[in-house]
Amino acid sequence: MVALGDIKIGQVVRSKAGRDKGRFFIVVAVEGNRVYIADGDLRRVEAPKKKNIKHIQVTNHVVEKIAEKIKKGQNLSNKEFRRELQALGYWGDNST
Repeated sequence: MVALGDIKIGQVVRSKAGRDKGRFFIVVAVEGNRVYIADGDLRRVEAPKKKNIKHIQVTNHVVEKIAEKIKKGQNLSNKEFRRELQALGYWGDNST
């Protein structure tokens, strides 16, 4: 079971349930026992998906560049999310 304290903004997570099952996302916010996630494609930065923490699997990767931008309140682009997920190998054929 994932503890809420283990999840950080900018962390890469994998969806375990729902129509987005198997896809990788980046955490953009943590609220209560839910996280808001986006990948820049299916879930855009402008409208992140609210997901219960029991429906995600946490990875060891944290995208510091995106985490810093979120904490500073800077604008994020969907392209940045896709680029970072690709660089870590969580995009395309490898992601499922």
